[in-house]
Amino acid sequence: MNRTNDLMMKRMKKSLALMLLAMVLLLSACGQKPVFGVSTNEDNSISITADRGPKDSMGLGYLTVGENEQVVIDATGMDKDGKLSLRFMAGVLGSDEFPEEPAYETSVSGGDSAVFTAEPGEYTVGVIAQSKITGTARICTEAADGTAAAADPAAAAESDLALQPGEHFEGTVPLEGTEQTVHYEAIRNDALGFEMGYDYENFVRQSEADCERFISVWDNPDNPEIYLEITHSSDDAETTAASIAETLSAQYNVSRWEYTLDRAGDCIDLRGELDKEGQMSIWELQMVYIIPADDGCFVAWGHYTQESAEGCGARFRGMMHTFAVL
Repeated sequence: MNRTNDLMMKRMKKSLALMLLAMVLLLSACGQKPVFGVSTNEDNSISITADRGPKDSMGLGYLTVGENEQVVIDATGMDKDGKLSLRFMAGVLGSDEFPEEPAYETSVSGGDSAVFTAEPGEYTVGVIAQSKITGTARICTEAADGTAAAADPAAAAESDLALQPGEHFEGTVPLEGTEQTVHYEAIRNDALGFEMGYDYENFVRQSEADCERFISVWDNPDNPEIYLEITHSSDDAETTAASIAETLSAQYNVSRWEYTLDRAGDCIDLRGELDKEGQMSIWELQMVYIIPADDGCFVAWGHYTQESAEGCGARFRGMMHTFAVL
């Protein structure tokens, strides 16, 4: 009788353990909430990031279309069974003359891209998931001839002027919804073959034979978390980008964009901002610009944290817009 009771007790304990394990797994699964996010970026683009985003999820972004520009929708980073509906409302949400009906309405499926022409102006873009969504998508503008949208011609002409080392000049970066003035100091590295301006009020320069490094004034210069490092590679831009993307992919869900810098022109923009599951759970974030050159390419690698993401991302980008190959 005792043996029977002991056997029953063991079975009950085993069943209870299995039930507890099942509850833990269920609670863990419930904690992994679906994600659907829409954000407006400093470079006049809209990013959509989703991880099992439910159907009918919605978000808003803002896009400015200039003269002779077209709108580009890139959903190649989204799962092929996903589909987005996009509503372009002329104007800014909340303004007195905000329309009731969209000026343009379209949709795009995962793995596809689309281009259409829109009247110049500001648009509030409503993004709606027509199905369960996983992956990334991007909305931006480009010149009607298919190249990335150019900066203001007068500003571009001025930016092509050679910088004098030590010269101070001003620029602007979008921070917290407004254009803020940034003070730059011009530097030139003849050994590496480039010149640029750096935000000397917020970063400390470290110059070495094979790199230039700009570290946040709030960071530890001996072991920094927030810094921009510029080096030269003898490999071409595509080879270098593939190698860096492979390195980042061990920890990050890597996204790749084509980007145009004011002085250096077209480059490759790699981002490591989401983990392998597509969620922003990694403290250290990465942004990398790979700029083609006649003898290889330049790599501008920005390291920053979630806490500093908005400000440092804009400041890194502002400095890179002053970068020019000698």
